[in-house]
Amino acid sequence: MLSTSSTYQQIVASPDHYFEPKLVLGSTTYTKAQLIGVAVNNESLPKSPAIGRAVASEIDVSILNPSGSVANMATMQLYTRAVSGALSLTSEWLPQGTFFVDTRKLTSNDDGLNVLTIHGYDAIMKTEADYPDTSHNWPYLDMLVVAEIASTIGVTVDSRTNGFLTSGYMVDLPIGYTMRETLEHIAAAYGGNFVMSAENKLLFVPLYGLEPVITGNYLADENGNAIVFGSEGWCILV
Repeated sequence: MLSTSSTYQQIVASPDHYFEPKLVLGSTTYTKAQLIGVAVNNESLPKSPAIGRAVASEIDVSILNPSGSVANMATMQLYTRAVSGALSLTSEWLPQGTFFVDTRKLTSNDDGLNVLTIHGYDAIMKTEADYPDTSHNWPYLDMLVVAEIASTIGVTVDSRTNGFLTSGYMVDLPIGYTMRETLEHIAAAYGGNFVMSAENKLLFVPLYGLEPVITGNYLADENGNAIVFGSEGWCILV
C-alpha cells in the first residue's frame, strides 16, 4: 500500500497543485521535459462489474530525444510527485507501476526532433504461460498457489491480498491451464480480480471493499475512470 508524507498531503490540499511524471526506462531516467505523452490503461475497475479476471495494465509513452536503444522487455518504472508553485513545494516520488516494453517506434516530429513511442504491459502478462512444474502435493492451498505464481514471474504478493484470500480453498493441479487462468479461477472464487499494484506487487482487488482512495490505493471515479489532476493532465494510478 502506498503511503504519503505530510508534505504530499499539504501540497494536494493546495488548489494550484498538479502531478509531475518520471519514467525510469532501463537505466535511463526521463522527466517532464522529455515525457510528451504518458497514458496508462487499467480496467481493474470496469464500468460493468466483473470478477474472475487477471487484468494487465498497459502503458503508452512518448519520449522526446531518447537516449540510446531500447531492448524488448526492458523495464519501465513510472513515478509521479505532487507539485505546488504557490507553496514552492514538491513531494516525494510515488511509484505508479512497473511495465515491460512490448513495441517501440522512433519517428521525427515537425521540428525534426526524435520521438520514441513505446507500448508496454505490466507483469500480469508474464502469467500467460503454463503453470510451473512443482514438487509439492496437490491439491494446494489457494494463497500458496498465488505466492508461487508471483515468485515465478519475479514479484511478491501485496500484503492486502493475504487479508482477502482467507477461505482456504484447495486448488487442484492446474494441468492445461496457464498461470493467468489459475489466478482468474481463484479471483472468481473470492469475487474480485488480480492486478499489479503501483509497487509492482500481485494484488487481489475485491469487487467491493477497498479502503477509501485517500489511503493511496486508487484514485478513480465510481465508474472506474481515472481522475485527472491539475493543468498538466497527470493522474495517480493503482
